[in-house]
This record gives sequence, structure tokens and C-alpha cells, in this order.
Amino acid sequence: MAGIVSPSMPVFIIQNKTYGNLAYCTQNEGLGKVLRYGGMGAEVYARLKWMETDLYPALDRALQTSGWHRYSQPDRPGAAHGR
Repeated sequence: MAGIVSPSMPVFIIQNKTYGNLAYCTQNEGLGKVLRYGGMGAEVYARLKWMETDLYPALDRALQTSGWHRYSQPDRPGAAHGR
């Protein structure tokens, strides 16, 4: 399965500390109508807005509380990053 990642989408960035390489992934949108399967409409847009305004900030706070930190790249400020 493949999907589209746009510049405005938050991504998780995980770094392999041994070799220095990075892996990127987006957050799963959940069950039901979802954009990654071509779902469109108010329900899909509302879920994406909720993810942006509520879910991602909560995940960021949880990661920071657990000792993980934010990793900022010039083109993706504020993406979550591993230890």
C-alpha cells in the first residue's frame, strides 16, 4: 500500500543512532472513511482537523514528558523525533 505525504503533514522521524539514518512515517488516520483510501467529505476533513489541533499536540506533550524530544528540520519544524 502506498500513500501521499504532503509538505504540511506531520511526520514521525526516527533516527537509528548506530548508523545515523532516518525513517519517516505519518500517523494512521484510523478506521472508517480516510483520506489515504480516497475518502473525502466533511467526516474525513473533520478527523484530519482534529488530528492537527488535538491529537498531534497531545502526542507532542506525551513524547516530551517521556523524555523524547522534538526534532526540527528547516522544512519540517516540530516533527516528533526519537531519543
